[in-house]
Amino acid sequence: MLEHNHPDAPRRARALLRAHTLGVLLADETPTPIRYCVLPDSGALIIDCDRDILDASEHVLMIPEESFAPPLSLMLSLEETGNEALHDRHRAYHDGSPLTHYAVATILGGKLDNSEVVDGDEIQQPNPLGPAISRLGRLLNADRVVLAAICDSLTGAQPEEPTAVGIDPHGFDVRARFGVIRVRFGEPCGDEEAARIVIERLIKDHA
Repeated sequence: MLEHNHPDAPRRARALLRAHTLGVLLADETPTPIRYCVLPDSGALIIDCDRDILDASEHVLMIPEESFAPPLSLMLSLEETGNEALHDRHRAYHDGSPLTHYAVATILGGKLDNSEVVDGDEIQQPNPLGPAISRLGRLLNADRVVLAAICDSLTGAQPEEPTAVGIDPHGFDVRARFGVIRVRFGEPCGDEEAARIVIERLIKDHA
C-alpha cells in the first residue's frame, strides 16, 4: 500500500540518490545496470544508456539495485543529449562506459522502500554548492595522500588515486579506480563558506 509523504521523506530520497552512483534501470521492464551522477544546476541525472533504453516508453531506476522493495526507485523521463559538457560530467564520475549514449533523466516521482511516495520536484533540486564545486574540489585534490586518508578514516575505503569530483551540502564524491566513494559530512553545509570550513578541518586532521 502506498503512503503519502512523511515530512522527512524528500530529504531521505535526496540523500539516497546522492549516496549512490549506480542503479538498475528498468526500460519497459527490461533491466540494465547504469551509472549516473546528479547535475548540479538542475538536480536531474545524467546517465549512460543505449538505443533500446532510449526507445522504451517507461523508465524506472532502482537504487542501488533491482529488488522488490529497493531503498529508492525513481520514475524518469529520458532525453538523449549530445552536450559534451554533460558527457564530461558523467565521465568525471565514470570513465569508460560500456554503453554508447547519454541521456538527461528528469525525475518525475519516487518511492522509498516501494511504499512512501515522493514528488519528483521534491527530489530533483539544484545543488546550492554547484557554483563552488571547482573551488572546493581544488582544496580536496591539492594533496591526494590526505584525500585518501580522509576516505579511509570516514568510509573505510583506501583509494590509491582519489579525485574529488562532486560536492553538495551533505558530502562529497571521490572517484577511485574501483568506483565512486561517498564521503558524508557530519552536518549539512548550506553554503560555500560552511563547506570550506569543514573541508579545511578534514584536511588539517588528516595531514
